[in-house]
Amino acid sequence: MPKKLETKNQEKNNGKTKDGKLIYEEGEPLTRYNTFKPTLSYPDLNTYLNDYSFALFLEQKLENEFVQNFNILWPRNEKDTAFIINVEKNNNSELEKLLPANLLALGRPAFNERQPFFFCTQDEQKVWYIFIKELSIQRGKYVLLVELFSWNNLSLPTKNGSSQFKLLPTSAQTSRILFAMTRITNPKFIDLLLGQKPIKEIYFDNRLKFSSDKLNRSQKTAVEHVLNNSITILQGPPGTGKTSTIEEIIIQVIERFHAFPILCVAASNIAIDNIAEKIMENRPQIKILRILSKKKEQQYSDDHPLGEICLHNIVYKNLSPDMQVVANKTRRGEMISKSEDTKFYKEKNRVTNKVVSQSQIIFTTNIAAGGRELKVIKECPVVIMDEATQSSEASTLVPLSLPGIRNFVFVGDEKQLSSFSNIPQLETSLFERVLSNGTYKNPLMLDTQYRMHPKISEFPIKKIYNGELKDGVTDEQKAWPGVQHPLFFYQCDLGPESRVRSTQRDIVGFTYENKHECVEIVKIIQILMLDKKVPLEEIGVITPYSAQRDLLSDILTKNVVINPKQISMQQEYDEIELFNAAGSQGTAGSLQNNVINIINGLHVATVDSFQGHEKSFIIFSCVRNNTENKIGFLRDKRRLNVALTRAKHGLIVVGNKNVLRKGDPLWKDYITYLEEQDVIFTDLTAY
Repeated sequence: MPKKLETKNQEKNNGKTKDGKLIYEEGEPLTRYNTFKPTLSYPDLNTYLNDYSFALFLEQKLENEFVQNFNILWPRNEKDTAFIINVEKNNNSELEKLLPANLLALGRPAFNERQPFFFCTQDEQKVWYIFIKELSIQRGKYVLLVELFSWNNLSLPTKNGSSQFKLLPTSAQTSRILFAMTRITNPKFIDLLLGQKPIKEIYFDNRLKFSSDKLNRSQKTAVEHVLNNSITILQGPPGTGKTSTIEEIIIQVIERFHAFPILCVAASNIAIDNIAEKIMENRPQIKILRILSKKKEQQYSDDHPLGEICLHNIVYKNLSPDMQVVANKTRRGEMISKSEDTKFYKEKNRVTNKVVSQSQIIFTTNIAAGGRELKVIKECPVVIMDEATQSSEASTLVPLSLPGIRNFVFVGDEKQLSSFSNIPQLETSLFERVLSNGTYKNPLMLDTQYRMHPKISEFPIKKIYNGELKDGVTDEQKAWPGVQHPLFFYQCDLGPESRVRSTQRDIVGFTYENKHECVEIVKIIQILMLDKKVPLEEIGVITPYSAQRDLLSDILTKNVVINPKQISMQQEYDEIELFNAAGSQGTAGSLQNNVINIINGLHVATVDSFQGHEKSFIIFSCVRNNTENKIGFLRDKRRLNVALTRAKHGLIVVGNKNVLRKGDPLWKDYITYLEEQDVIFTDLTAY
């Protein structure tokens, strides 16, 4: 049984409403754990799988409701691994916990074969991990033959009555993770997960002929390492050419190994799209495919930059005219006959299998890699995971479980933000855990940054990357006409922060805004537009807090200089899969969803949602201004790193230096650095 996580009292910032509900500050988990310490290594695979299954159970408890109305038929022997659960089919309101009422009304079954559940005692002290092996309907009841997943370490409680147990449904993402656990059989990957044995590394000069003459030595070394090793862990700080390196890895694998398909995955769509667009533009002869989750397909129509390589668009074009009509009906949510349904899915699956099997590179997200579309692939020789530190270890198991993998490449940066979850174990990436347990002795690092003006990069290089990173660009190359100070801190201390209440589902939370900073930021944007001739598309405004993002977006949308045609604000969503600030309904972090507001081309976003993005000019609104010198989750070193490393030509930080300096030691260092550089100003005339 995994250790129970005990909770501690909430921080003083978190209070209670009149009806007793806790109020949570944005960025803080709903539950704080004080006894949890990450497990860096495991004695065996069953212990590992039990540990992560229990963590998934804890997360799902925050999102789903328990089912209580059922009867159990136990086997005679407690060592058996299967038993029967009977659930009333009619007049059972609990079924709506499994399927929306409108789908139940259409006759959709509430249960499906291979559907997993968490089965536990009423006090939740004992948990079993089960799935439906066989399903039938008898005398108005669902009859479920359920089986234990193989790693369960508890015998069946055959002497206990049905009322002593409850069932917890799983999300589609959790379902894919649980079944991925059943497919972890590669000995090298098992050793990687257990963290007991050093990971062997081979260094060999392949005398490669690189396709690009712009690669630096660290990039070339990374490519060679991938070709020679089953597992590569590659650290890629901001602006160090991760996408170019991944592109070269793909080209070398195709030309030298003729191994297909190569799978590129990440937790977010933006990371995947960046690589796909580059390959699509530079290597038109390669057959590439983009697979999306069902809920994202609508955003990737034919006129999307990647529309022509998206599986759902290709499949639609290759359906017969009759089946295209049926497809249109399903997209509109219209009813189709049973015969149409059968014929449609048969033809759709046939076309899908053909397209997938002919692809050389497939781009998708971690969880989507466990979908039906990839079942046709018998071997997936090379998997590249970008933004690996944003992928929870649990979601990493999905691509790691694919068949026939010979080379797995993790590309990430542990000094940037990882995933967010109420369950600490689900916040840690496999990338981070492997570096922490010391089994990967010599991680590779891309050591040259090309994004930032050296004045912007100097502090992150020294204080966050310990001088191991260097500039690959000069001041002259990154200079913008008319901009004297590529790094500029605007002292903005006249307006205090305001606390803003936000409610989602049953969660009461609060976030922050600073109206005075918003007024000054509008002035800065107009200076960039009118005086410095910076296109709005090249400006990004980032802030830690969602309330500030929304307030500023509202002000900018109404501004006749910035938005003269009064174009409605657009929103770009990039929901990071599973256990992230955008994904979990049960987190105060969900107040800060991964949405980017776009006003006439200008991007306004939270710091967290802008990881993976860059702009020529970044305005960083710090928001916090209070007499207690509290700065909340601005204290996070990784969040500050992300904020300081998004700009190419100019970074303008707007905040109160006195509050920031006293709020955190690293901020104190940064303010001191800015003072030494003489770039703190109390008005905008110097810009």
